[in-house]
Amino acid sequence: MPADTHHTAGVPYLPWLGSILGDCYGIAMAYEIVPVVQTPSGPSVSDDQLRAIWNCLHREGRVEMVFYAGGLTAVDQFLAFMRSPHIMPCIAVDAESRGPLIVGWLTNVHNKAAFAHYFVLGRPRWRAGWAMRDYWMGLREPDGTPLLEVLIAITPETHTQGLRATGIMGFTTIGTIPRYCNCVYAGGRQGGVISHYERRTG
Repeated sequence: MPADTHHTAGVPYLPWLGSILGDCYGIAMAYEIVPVVQTPSGPSVSDDQLRAIWNCLHREGRVEMVFYAGGLTAVDQFLAFMRSPHIMPCIAVDAESRGPLIVGWLTNVHNKAAFAHYFVLGRPRWRAGWAMRDYWMGLREPDGTPLLEVLIAITPETHTQGLRATGIMGFTTIGTIPRYCNCVYAGGRQGGVISHYERRTG
């Protein structure tokens, strides 16, 4: 992973919507999870902020790895994607610097399960990832019951960094679907490694 030298540069401050404390390299740090939603006063994350995130992802050379199917290649497409009603996006930010660390989103939210997706800006901050995972598992139905019992991730089998990160985030790998992922930048279809994270009980 590239050094964490520019993930906050040129990125406007994000609004404070809640704090989760973590410990990274022995130093107490706070991570805030900012849902990308429409509020009565406007969007919780502006188009300029989302453009800055895209520019950072592009600068770090990760667009083709994150959006490996090739359907998202430009900033305007990214903005439309993040505003789509079909996903539930959020951003993990450093509470002190206000810099975005991880962008994540849920898809196919149904029957207490969802597919989880994310990408990292700069070097990995594992506890920021855990904070995002715990935020997702803390989402509630209108009646107060948990929205989710299971998170599902499918990762191309050659994406070793993504597979390692999924494991560090506490997901359990259960198998591979042959030729599931269409990796247009890597020569074609690859196996999709299935992982899941289950709500802890007891």
